[in-house]
Amino acid sequence: MTTPQFNNGAPSMSDPVSTSNIADADRESLLAAYHALETARDEVLWVDANGCLIYANNSACVALEYSRDELMAMTVSDICPDFPPDLWAAHWRYLKAAGQMVLTVSQRSRSGKTSPVEVSAAFMQHDGREYSCAFMRDIADRTRVEHDLDDTRHQLEIIFDTMQAGIILVSQQGIITYANRRMASMFGCTLDELIGSSYPEHTHPDQRDVGDVRMRRLIDGEIDHVHHERHYIRKDGSDFWGHLSGRRHEDAQGNLISLVGVIADITEIKKAQQAIQVSEERYRTIIENMQDVYYLTDSEGRLIMVSPSGVEMLGYDSVDQLLGCSVRDNFYWDPEERDAFLHNLKLKGKVSGYELALRHRNGSQLPVAVSSHLVLAPDGTFMGVEGVYHDISRFRQAMDQLKASEDKFATAFNQAPVLIIISGIEDGRCLEVNDRFCDIFGFSRQELLGRTSLELGLISSAERERMMAVFRRDGRIRDLEIAMTARDGRLVYCLLSVERVSIDAEDRLLSIALDITTRKQDLEALDYANECFTQALNGSQHILYRLNVKKGGYDYLSPAFEQITGYGVAEFSGTGLERLKDYFHPHDRERVFALIDQVSRTRTGRTVGFDVEYRFRKADNSYCWLHDSTRACFDEQGELECFFGSAHDITQRKRAEDALRESEQRYRTLFDTMQEGFALHEIICDGAGRPVDYRFLSVNASFERLTGLSEAGLIGRTVLEVLPATEPYWIETYGKVALTGEPVFFENYSRELDRHYEVHAYRPSPGCFAAVFSDVTERRILQQEREKSQRLSSLGVLAGGIAHDFNNILTGIIGNISIAEMQLGQGHKATARLKECQAAARRATELTQQLLTFAKGGEPVKHAVDTGRLINESLSFCLLGSNVKGTFVCASDLWRINADAGQINQVLNNLLINARQAMEAGGRVSVRAENCEIHKGDSLLLEPSRYVRIVVEDEGCGIPAAELPRIFDPYFTTKERGTGLGLTSVYSIVHRHGGQVEVSSVAGRGATFTIYLPAFDGNVDEEAHKGHEGVVVAGKGRILVMDDEEMIRDLAAIMLEEAGYLVESCDDGSRAVARFMQARVAGTPFDAVILDLTVPGGMGGKTAAALIREQDPDVVLLVSSGYSNDPIMADFLRYGFSGTVAKPYTIEAITGELSRLLAGRS
Repeated sequence: MTTPQFNNGAPSMSDPVSTSNIADADRESLLAAYHALETARDEVLWVDANGCLIYANNSACVALEYSRDELMAMTVSDICPDFPPDLWAAHWRYLKAAGQMVLTVSQRSRSGKTSPVEVSAAFMQHDGREYSCAFMRDIADRTRVEHDLDDTRHQLEIIFDTMQAGIILVSQQGIITYANRRMASMFGCTLDELIGSSYPEHTHPDQRDVGDVRMRRLIDGEIDHVHHERHYIRKDGSDFWGHLSGRRHEDAQGNLISLVGVIADITEIKKAQQAIQVSEERYRTIIENMQDVYYLTDSEGRLIMVSPSGVEMLGYDSVDQLLGCSVRDNFYWDPEERDAFLHNLKLKGKVSGYELALRHRNGSQLPVAVSSHLVLAPDGTFMGVEGVYHDISRFRQAMDQLKASEDKFATAFNQAPVLIIISGIEDGRCLEVNDRFCDIFGFSRQELLGRTSLELGLISSAERERMMAVFRRDGRIRDLEIAMTARDGRLVYCLLSVERVSIDAEDRLLSIALDITTRKQDLEALDYANECFTQALNGSQHILYRLNVKKGGYDYLSPAFEQITGYGVAEFSGTGLERLKDYFHPHDRERVFALIDQVSRTRTGRTVGFDVEYRFRKADNSYCWLHDSTRACFDEQGELECFFGSAHDITQRKRAEDALRESEQRYRTLFDTMQEGFALHEIICDGAGRPVDYRFLSVNASFERLTGLSEAGLIGRTVLEVLPATEPYWIETYGKVALTGEPVFFENYSRELDRHYEVHAYRPSPGCFAAVFSDVTERRILQQEREKSQRLSSLGVLAGGIAHDFNNILTGIIGNISIAEMQLGQGHKATARLKECQAAARRATELTQQLLTFAKGGEPVKHAVDTGRLINESLSFCLLGSNVKGTFVCASDLWRINADAGQINQVLNNLLINARQAMEAGGRVSVRAENCEIHKGDSLLLEPSRYVRIVVEDEGCGIPAAELPRIFDPYFTTKERGTGLGLTSVYSIVHRHGGQVEVSSVAGRGATFTIYLPAFDGNVDEEAHKGHEGVVVAGKGRILVMDDEEMIRDLAAIMLEEAGYLVESCDDGSRAVARFMQARVAGTPFDAVILDLTVPGGMGGKTAAALIREQDPDVVLLVSSGYSNDPIMADFLRYGFSGTVAKPYTIEAITGELSRLLAGRS
């Protein structure tokens, strides 16, 4: 163990333990004292008469950043700037004379850092030499707290001392010798009337004894001020409550001259006083209770030595109660924390400022900072722990309380009813300003900061010079009346007080002004006010009354009563209190009279005032709202004597309040439920006024939904903090809106969110902008898809036109072949060639059918469809040329489906192509079809009926479970070049047919699609068609053919004439109608009419059929079209046709259909 070494011949303690003439007990005490010095948190220095350092403990070396040897070669002047060599001698003489002293000085470390320390120095002598032992404690934190506390208290005192209120001087006899105009205004009289009057006569009778004892003590000089609430009465008999602050006004010898009273708003002053008292009490508690505890434990962790301060810190009665106790089990809040601390201490040998929690005797937690080291025997054996506990709980509380005090000061500053501005002394630029100042002059806080009153146009140069002249002369300004100009040009008259204050160690000007504009206007209108008061008695807005309860009627009722309620004053004056109940609204009656009973029971004097609002029944049985300010008076026996007061009609205000609440609710509901995103921002500018960022102030729920950003992560943060990649262009655009007020409307793409937004930005207030936006990403995608759809639609129209024209050509080819085949007979050698031509033409017909399927869309054109044949054709077509094998299994009696063959073909093609693409390495796709009946109560969401179930199953990669719910969503795709519309169209087509589609899959094991389609419930007239297949059916009768193609007309005429019919033809629907009517008039009507459905530039078959059917409801009408998939062809009966013949047709088809229809008519 190293013992202290002293320089310059100091008392030798080089080996205090082995010194023979020191007893063992003294040696142990000396050793313990040394250990205490070395482990003390405070710095310990020994200094000789010349100021040379002769000893420094470990804390001093750490704080000063020097080694012990380096310090031994230094003087006090080297580490303490406050003691240069020429002052040390004087200081030493003073210390020697006093014996000990406490002072605060600055110390300087090796790095040049200076910090305040509190020095406790004692003068000592040893072997004829003189020394000083000094204990130094770093008080930087305490100094900062005290400084902040002093600044806060000083600022609060200045603000509240200079706030304007009523002021009076009162003599010892109670006579008012001085009052300001505000005081006279508060008492409702002139200054001349107030000065010289007795102060008690202005105090309400029930308050004249309040505070008498304290006032007498104030007069006698026992106390220097009083504060209490007072109830005052004005000259006109009305009353008000004020808060009286009274002080002694003394002469130079301390003799009482008069009492100074300040009467101000009681609520704000109380709040300010309470805040100051709480703040002062907290800071005083922190400062008075800062102290450290020295302790020493043995190897088992038991206390063997503790300073008396530990008793107070831990809540015990004496040191004896602590000695021998286990530190771990008795004093640590968490015993395991003691184990961790000891482990850390053994690793490092010592710790400093280690924070942990102790347990107070009362069970509470006590946070401390501990500086400790291991106590080791000469052989290195662990003997125990020695150290110092420093209670940091009060310091932490002081920090929290200081912040609370500053927050309260800021609140009082901003909510003060006076105008407050803090500015620089040299340049006069605004450094801080409160809300009231901004409200009065119409500027925002940002506009005022950094600018002078001259730059802002608040005061003229002459007015400023007048102010500065007073300030230069008196060093302050008190109650100087000045004229200022608001932003909108209004003149604002103020009573200005200016003080020089120190804020953050710099002198500033604190200016506090009271807006007296209204007071000046009141003075100018004083005569008018007197006249108005007289007129108020007879005015129409207030009902003045005195209800005599004992008499049972009104002593006085002003004319306004009749104007407001419709009752005559003379008639109603006889209404007593009991009858008056009937005039109150039933919902208000009990409440009003309960209030009367309550104030009557709780009153403290003979009168009690209260305000109440209620509905009063008028003469026309409607109700008006009244605000009644009344005072109840009681006689000496405590019985209710009368009410007097005034009632104000507030019906319109109530209606406005109801309307306002409804309006606010509507707008709040609109804000919360609007589909558009809304965000309010504050623009942030650099020193040159250029927008560089903006901050989020408010967002609605739709903003969160559309952007995926949460309100909690946005409010108070800037856009560059949330979205760092935001382009400067958008900040400049929004900045222009916030600074100029010019709104913008544009579409914006956000790279960070990968969304398109339509944005409308405007300025709700200077420096801010609001953005209302909607997500138009889907609309953009839909627009692109619509454009693609329009291109496909145009292509479909082209394909349909080609198919129509091609069918007309094929009609001529197939028709002529069938005629030639009939004319040549079956035995002719050219017949075989004709059949080959006919087969080729039929294949061309199938091509036109595919074109027509591509061209059409919308609702399906349903008819009976051979299910098995349709599936077989799709399976063969989709798997042709691929490495995927297809199988088809179906029931022998498989029902036909009631469907649009083209659309169902598209469904099957999409499913089979998806299956083929899912098996790039090859595989098998199987299709099964079976009959199925759905009954009520089945799990499927289908109407009870007959259905055909089609199952498509592949062996591909399957669909992940997370993607299954979305595969039918528009634009959802996992393919690199997919459109995301294939399965959507499958879903749409199946549901338009009244069916259902289901999917099941396991990733890696293929997918299964199950489709339910309604079965065809009608009878398929196959026999009627089979009977005429390949046979020309002869007939007779007159036939009219209408077709815009001459070739078709000629061919149809030849075919029908070969079958025995008489044929006429025309090229337009209007001509067909005319021919039909002419034939009926001539007595040679047509037996059947064949109408082409589409005639470019003329009347088509649909219109012509309706006109012909009007003339002859029983006529046979056939519709013919190259658009074989046209809805009219599938639902011809609905449009007035009897049958159809699709182009291209043969002689067998046309004659067979005519024969069937004519036979049916007969």
